[in-house]
Amino acid sequence: MRLLSAPKRLKLAYLPVAIGALMLFVPWFFFAWNITVAQVLPKLQFRTNKTLAGVIRDAGPQFGFANLTNYKYQTYVSRLIGEMSPVYKPAIRWKNQLYYSAFGMSGMPGIIVGAGNQLYQPEYLKEFCARRVEDYGAKAEAWAAKIRTMQDFFQTRGKLFLYVITPSKPAVYPSVVPPGYPCPSTEQARREKLPMWTATLDRAGVHYVDTASLVAQARDAYPISMFPRGGVHWNRLAASLGAQAVTAAANRLRGGQLLTPFTITWERAFTPEQSDRDILDILNLMYPDKRYEVPVVALHSDPPPECRPARITEVAGSFLFLLDDALMSVACPPVISNWFYWDLKHFRFPGGTTNPLPVDAAERSRALLTDLDLMIYEENEAVTPEPPHGLRLLEFIAAQNPRS
Repeated sequence: MRLLSAPKRLKLAYLPVAIGALMLFVPWFFFAWNITVAQVLPKLQFRTNKTLAGVIRDAGPQFGFANLTNYKYQTYVSRLIGEMSPVYKPAIRWKNQLYYSAFGMSGMPGIIVGAGNQLYQPEYLKEFCARRVEDYGAKAEAWAAKIRTMQDFFQTRGKLFLYVITPSKPAVYPSVVPPGYPCPSTEQARREKLPMWTATLDRAGVHYVDTASLVAQARDAYPISMFPRGGVHWNRLAASLGAQAVTAAANRLRGGQLLTPFTITWERAFTPEQSDRDILDILNLMYPDKRYEVPVVALHSDPPPECRPARITEVAGSFLFLLDDALMSVACPPVISNWFYWDLKHFRFPGGTTNPLPVDAAERSRALLTDLDLMIYEENEAVTPEPPHGLRLLEFIAAQNPRS
């Protein structure tokens, strides 16, 4: 065996020290460069690919006496340098993998692991487990009356109106709520909220589509889950069933064909994509389990004799994205203007969620007042009554009819 000479052994002995020093120096150099040279020449800014999925970096505090004396600037610098370290991203992922694999827990805030490794956002679980029918009745009556106000506003202008209720994952699959999760409400109260709400809507005369109950029924009728294990939203099969119900309801209101009817076929796959794994990606695991069953859906329709695309305006949340995708997959698809939570983003179909548009108040007014045939207002069953986007729509309606 050939032995290394003393000078070579000495150089190798310093290698760990050199690597450690380099790991400390590189983040400092990137940071110093970005706050000096890159401020003058933004194109020369260093950008890291160490960003974790789902993590949005807040804007840093300005360098100044106030932020120095209260240590906000120093805290920001230390955190930023830590995030630029080469070990930051793998360290977070290994930590999350340990939590997930060893303890069945999430290492990321805002994600809860349920039975069978089902992933949830805590807001849906909290609402489901806190349902109290005795507290809901009066609020439901008042909110149903306000939705009827929305409906009357559009009907008096010759437009169709549909209120769409979308499903909550824990409400459709209560058996996979995490063991030991605090659920102070009774099983009966959790089960009765939706029937109480739809009965209230019936009394108010609201035109609605209850896709939440539809998906709960499909849960028992189809040999595949209606929600993906690694996602918060319904899957494409459930959303297509919802789109089918919306199509039928819109055509009944129209007294003829406004939207193209369609049939659904599906097959099982094990390649979840996009919204089928939106929470799984944010979990930031080193070795995520990306193989679980999801439906691959095909929609079949016959083109109408004459295609006149319906114009749909939506004020809605993210559950309508897949429903809109389904509506766009049929013959003679509609033109959809989706005002996501009123003023967060604007999406157009065709185009979809990959091409968000600026939120223009004047354009939104035209979409709500003139450039539509059908108005869809959506709420998830977990946020009703009185979600913020509904209140904003009511404010808009009130502004069109100011009291004299």
